Amino acid sequence: MAYSIAEKFKNRCTALTDRPQSFLEGLSTPQPTAIITVAGIHEDGIKTIVPDEAILWLGPDKWWVVSETQPPQELTEKLTYALETENAALTDVSHGVFRFRMRGPDVPHVLSAGVSLDLHPSVFKPGRSVPSAWDDVYILLHRVEEECFDIYTLRSYASSLEEWLVASYT
Repeated sequence: MAYSIAEKFKNRCTALTDRPQSFLEGLSTPQPTAIITVAGIHEDGIKTIVPDEAILWLGPDKWWVVSETQPPQELTEKLTYALETENAALTDVSHGVFRFRMRGPDVPHVLSAGVSLDLHPSVFKPGRSVPSAWDDVYILLHRVEEECFDIYTLRSYASSLEEWLVASYT
């Protein structure tokens, strides 16, 4: 019987959450409904179009718009219509990206095992995102809240990243 990465990860997370409180409190794989890459426009221009969506920085004038509720086609159409007079490009990458969510007071310590970023809340504040690498795996790290991080990677690397996260967690 074949299991999806999310199912395998959920089974492992169930076992991990039975550990003492000193371990990470939550590790899950909730997937957003849409991730759209927008290139060629400043963040402020995107925020006026989709103020309720997460806008994650990928590089100069390159962003991911991450929606928890809007389907990819609907979000793409909305952005296309609003940006038709801009020199911008849109790409739906929803099916090619996998997200891990880590929640708990020990998350920065666990993440420091794999990324060389200053994750102190005064430096890497909630709402910020940064592209990085975990070993040789490309990731986009997003601090959602004080004790909640989303880690995005290409779907083909999700299994490798999962092994690293679980190893760092234990």
